[in-house]
Amino acid sequence: MREPVIQPVDGLNLQLRAPRILLREKAGDDLPSDLPLQWARAEGQAVLTWGNRSLASPRMKVNRVTRAWKIHAPVHGRSEE
Repeated sequence: MREPVIQPVDGLNLQLRAPRILLREKAGDDLPSDLPLQWARAEGQAVLTWGNRSLASPRMKVNRVTRAWKIHAPVHGRSEE
């Protein structure tokens, strides 16, 4: 799996792991054109974890500036309980 994208939230680190993570930090034609600036896209069964909780999805996107997430169905989750 590729190195995670990490964001702190409520004192916990959000970690996004996937076999393939694309991150657009500046303009260029080296990444797919549908990936906007400052967005990361995780493909190939992405897993988002924080604390003892997790969500798994075939594909996830995150805007690293606004912290907006888009998680594609089907989504499977695990809570602390």
